[in-house]
Amino acid sequence: MCFQLRNFRLMQTVMTMNTAFILARVIVDVLIGFGMDAEACDPGDLDAVQRQLDDIVPGYQVRDATAHDWLADEFAQGTWAIHRPGWYTTFHAEMRRPENRVVLAGSDIANGWSGFIDGAIESGFRGSRLALDRARA
Repeated sequence: MCFQLRNFRLMQTVMTMNTAFILARVIVDVLIGFGMDAEACDPGDLDAVQRQLDDIVPGYQVRDATAHDWLADEFAQGTWAIHRPGWYTTFHAEMRRPENRVVLAGSDIANGWSGFIDGAIESGFRGSRLALDRARA
């Protein structure tokens, strides 16, 4: 699991395996975490969240916490794609290749920031440009 702690002065990444799906607001900072098991941490138990936060970033106070199980979300049905080794060299270019007037776009086939909004935007710009070019031809 990766936690990213951000404020105007600090950005660091901390790895841990014992905390899942926490969004904790501390005095100035916001801490966002993702994990493999939504049941590994109860965001309603602020004492437990505080203990887990102390394990990775001591000295911060949890003010609130919330969580979302993306795997159980009926609309998301999961998180971003994590491809197996060799996927990019074998399939990435082919997934991006237009087929007549069909153009695929999405964060999971972006050139950069695959799986994130940045990749979705990049891929959407590329896909729309390709679709317009094909429609005009």
